[in-house]
Amino acid sequence: MNDYVSEVDSRYEGRVEAAGVTLIRGEGRFIGHKRIEVSGRSLTAEKIVVATGSRPVPPPFADLPVWTSDHLFPLRSAPPQSLIIIGGGVIGCEMAAFFAAVGVETSLFVRHERLLGKEDREIEEVFQTEFSNEVRTHFHTSLKNLTRSGELFRATFQTEDGEQIFQAECVLFATGCVPNTELLDLSKTGLAADAKGFLPVDEHLETAISGIYSTGDVNGRHMLQHAAAFEVQFLRQKFLKGITTPIDESHMPHAVFTHPEIAAVGFTEEQLKDSGTPYVAHRGLSREREGNGPAHRLPAHQTPRFPRRSLHPRLPPRRPRSFDHAPSGHGRHAPEKRRPRTRRNDSHPPHPQRMPARRGGEGDTRGLYTAGIGKNQSHASLQASPAAQHHFFDQTAGGCGGLGSRFGDR
Repeated sequence: MNDYVSEVDSRYEGRVEAAGVTLIRGEGRFIGHKRIEVSGRSLTAEKIVVATGSRPVPPPFADLPVWTSDHLFPLRSAPPQSLIIIGGGVIGCEMAAFFAAVGVETSLFVRHERLLGKEDREIEEVFQTEFSNEVRTHFHTSLKNLTRSGELFRATFQTEDGEQIFQAECVLFATGCVPNTELLDLSKTGLAADAKGFLPVDEHLETAISGIYSTGDVNGRHMLQHAAAFEVQFLRQKFLKGITTPIDESHMPHAVFTHPEIAAVGFTEEQLKDSGTPYVAHRGLSREREGNGPAHRLPAHQTPRFPRRSLHPRLPPRRPRSFDHAPSGHGRHAPEKRRPRTRRNDSHPPHPQRMPARRGGEGDTRGLYTAGIGKNQSHASLQASPAAQHHFFDQTAGGCGGLGSRFGDR
């Protein structure tokens, strides 16, 4: 992995040069209206795109060799035997899942009672239970002190049971990201960051100054790599082909690469409730709990459909499936059988309640599926118990896209 990561910069630099772009390395800042200084050079242009990204929140105890996500790729030393991670957001959970999976004794410390905090509450409850089986997770904790003696960190946490001390070889802070705007001297060109440091834009990704645009993490719309790529593609169409329509990021998907894995798009059920938006929530049957929805029923003529870009994610198995115990026709030496592709009008994915049952009784999914669909937004998430994984996924191939290609748009 280190070899791959170390080559990423040079690969992108090669593409930039091949495209005929002049690359100037250095720290840039505005020195006047639409004028930038970089490495002693003064530059101006009719159109300027600010894409300076974000960085991890500076960790406390900076005098100690603690980690942030910037220290992990590439990893400069051998993996530790033990690791403390502070922060229960996406980065904290993903890193905890990774290190625990490769054999590192990993402990995750969270200030509040929930992991992630921005997914459907029902999904988070299932995720939290399953995730905590893989990673030692401590809730309602706050770091009071951190010292290092020899090869070990000594962390003092305030917990519900009083102060407790934990030790580990390494400590990773995953407490969020901040945009890279404070060194840009935005005021020199008439701009100002918002209270959180982001550079606000309109529906065309244009800032308050005509001709100055902002994409990626620095504008604070969606702090996701694929969102930044989508925004750059939008500006390419705008600048080179003259499109005038606003950007549509209303169905921006995201995923949490942990175990269990989560994927979603659109609003959560809680957001739809708070906004008073009509929606339908469907739940599959489960041996542990039953619910046949919908949670909020509308008259038939008002029931909203799935938007075209609905995402129906899936949970991949925790470990590769054992082919020695595969069902008939799926053994170690059985020839691969591909499901024939069928043409369909894919303007709307199938309704969840109309999806065919796959093994087991009719409608028996042995897991939990929830979807909250507003008039212009949707949020679909899925969780399954380990016993359900083979039941769900042995007939589909490859990531969320595999299910997307079968049940709707990729």
